Amino acid sequence: MNPLFPFNGTAHLLESQLLPSAPSCPLCGSSERSVVHPIQAAPAVTLLQCHRCGGASVSRMPTEEALDALYADFYEGESHQEDDPHVTFGNLNRFGAHLARAYGAVSPGAPLRILDFGGGDGSIALNVAEKLRAQGAGEITVQLVDYGVAASPPSDEGIVLQQAATLDALGDNEYDFIIASGVIEHVPDPRETLEALFARLAAGGRFYARTPHVVPYMRCCRKGTAGWFFPYPAHLHDMGARCWENLVGRAGKAHNVTLYAARPAIVQVSFAQSWKVALLSHLAKAPWYLVGNRYPFVGGWEVVVRKDV
Repeated sequence: MNPLFPFNGTAHLLESQLLPSAPSCPLCGSSERSVVHPIQAAPAVTLLQCHRCGGASVSRMPTEEALDALYADFYEGESHQEDDPHVTFGNLNRFGAHLARAYGAVSPGAPLRILDFGGGDGSIALNVAEKLRAQGAGEITVQLVDYGVAASPPSDEGIVLQQAATLDALGDNEYDFIIASGVIEHVPDPRETLEALFARLAAGGRFYARTPHVVPYMRCCRKGTAGWFFPYPAHLHDMGARCWENLVGRAGKAHNVTLYAARPAIVQVSFAQSWKVALLSHLAKAPWYLVGNRYPFVGGWEVVVRKDV
C-alpha cells in the first residue's frame, strides 16, 4: 500500500475472488487490447490497454463479494488526512473551491441538487455546497451514494444531506451537479455507471470526474527494472484524455451531454502533507499546459461534462 494513499486498498486476490477474463474492453467494448503491465501472479492479472479508446482495465475483475469486503471498512481506521479522516484529498477546502469553480456561477436564490457518487461521508460535496451558498445559491440538497456513513448534519440550515444505497433509488434528470471524484476507476462496470450518472443529470447541469492516468508511467517502468504502484483491486481502470473523449462522445446522443472541460487532474497531495510529492506532481503536469495532449505524463485526468438544455 502506498502510504500517501491508504484508501486505495491493495490485496492479492485468490481464484475464488476473481471473475473470468472479459473478452472486451469494459470502457468501450472493443476486443483489441494489449498488455501494459502485470498486476499480480498466481492467478495472473494484467493491465490491458484498449487500442480504440485508449483506456486501460485489469484483465480480471474482482467478484462482488471481494469488492464488498474491500470497501466494507473503507473509511474506517487511521487516516492520512489529519483534519478530516473521511476525505481522501490532501486539502478539503482547496478541492471544494476547485469543484465550485467547475460548477460555475449560480443563480441568486435558486435551489440546487448535488449528487455525490462515491464521496465517502459526503464531506467534499458539503464543502462545495457551502461555497455555492456563499455565492448566493438557495437551498442545496446533497444526495450521497456510497458505502460510507453520512457526515453529521450540516450547520447551514440551507443545506440538506440525504443518503441512498444505490443509484437505482434516484430519479433521472434531477441533479444540477454530479460529483464522481476518484470513483469511476473503482467500479467494474464504468460504461453502465456513467450512463446512469449522465441520465440523472438535469438539463444545464454539470458532471465532474477525476481518474488516474498512469499507463504512460507504467510503460516507462516496464522498460526498466522498477515497477509502478497500481492499487489493485481498488483501481480497476486507467482513464486519460482519449478515453474520456471516447466515453462522452459515445454517450452524447443518448444523454445530450458534451465535454465542457478536460485537463490534468488537480494535484491530490497537499504541500502540508508532503511538499516533495506535491512539488513533483505540479512539475510533472506543467508541460501539458504548453503542448497539450501530446504530453502524456499527467498522472491523472479530470473532466467537466455538461448536459445541454
